[in-house]
Amino acid sequence: MFLYLEIVGVGYKATILNGALCTQRTGGAATRHTRRFFGPRMPNCDAGSCEESCVADFLQLKLGFSHEVNIKIPSTLRVFCLTPTLICCYGLEKQKVTEFAASLKKIRPPEPYKGKGIRLRHEVILKKQGAKLK
Repeated sequence: MFLYLEIVGVGYKATILNGALCTQRTGGAATRHTRRFFGPRMPNCDAGSCEESCVADFLQLKLGFSHEVNIKIPSTLRVFCLTPTLICCYGLEKQKVTEFAASLKKIRPPEPYKGKGIRLRHEVILKKQGAKLK
């Protein structure tokens, strides 16, 4: 089941953080020790530079807070960002997909006046009328 979430707001965006075992540094002691420890289990790591692995571990959201929100992606789901403001959740179990989407929506629900926040793509937000000046 696919479920699409939209992020509405200025400066709001989502990115996927992959679980690479070593960083993008070019050489250095930490990279050498990591390669020595993991050895042949790190096929993407060669001579100090690494490629990111394909398994997505965290979803990083910038939602107007003073910090970025990192959310662990369950192992039964696949999550990817089609654009920085459009998140696609895919899984075989409908309950798990909707649970994860609800947990994302709970972080920044759509507000009733401007509609900013995280919402389902097909969801309609009824907006309230603002206060009128006399």
